[in-house]
Amino acid sequence: MRVVCPSCGASHSLEALGNDAAARSFMRALLELPLSVQSRVLEYLALFRPEGSDRGLAWKKALKLVEGLVSMIKTNRVQWEGGEDRPAPPALWGAAIDAVVERRPRALKNHNYLRHVAWSMALPGAAQAEADRERALQNRPRPAGGEPTPVAAAYTEEQRVKGLEAIRRLKNRAGEKENPDER
Repeated sequence: MRVVCPSCGASHSLEALGNDAAARSFMRALLELPLSVQSRVLEYLALFRPEGSDRGLAWKKALKLVEGLVSMIKTNRVQWEGGEDRPAPPALWGAAIDAVVERRPRALKNHNYLRHVAWSMALPGAAQAEADRERALQNRPRPAGGEPTPVAAAYTEEQRVKGLEAIRRLKNRAGEKENPDER
């Protein structure tokens, strides 16, 4: 089967593409991506072309980039510059790729911009996950017989009183009135 390049009109055999080891590996790696991401990847990879160049990416470079995407997306998490680790399902990665493609940054060198966009988009999911964890902690079963929970038992009465005194001193320094109910 012969295919024709829509940009330059060059034609070549589709079977010849399969003879290139890097091209075959690229296709395999592309198929490892979730479906919600696969259809967006080629347009995203076009952002890695060198500035002012009409040339495409070499298969080895494209393979390296797709393998990087696969390793990031498979974790279902995203982390940016030492910030919190946030949940990032494949649909979020797809939306992040769409956002990056829409902005059309020039000559990307790595996936850092995509990670930053995905991390920003993952904030609502992270907040929901935190709220769910807090709710689960509040609704956990309490020990019978009025025994203190391990968290409550971690502080002695003396430590609790010292902590409350420190809070009162800080409030007084800040000009707040003392609340007699906090004693």
